[in-house]
Amino acid sequence: MTLFSTCLEYARTVPYDDPKKSHAVQLMTVVTRYLLSKNDLVGWEVMELFAGGVNQSDKFFNVFSLAYYCMLF
Repeated sequence: MTLFSTCLEYARTVPYDDPKKSHAVQLMTVVTRYLLSKNDLVGWEVMELFAGGVNQSDKFFNVFSLAYYCMLF
């Protein structure tokens, strides 16, 4: 499990008043901003960093989309 996946799990499952939720979202924001600002990463490298591998990328990004949706609504 990647650091990003762990933070995503906290952001998705921890109650709103728990500081772990806001800390997880803040850490994901910093990591995402840094990783996506690098111009020399190719697609599979992004999948490795975020999802832990290309094979887990579909599952990871489905969970990521659901968590993002849940945080908005």
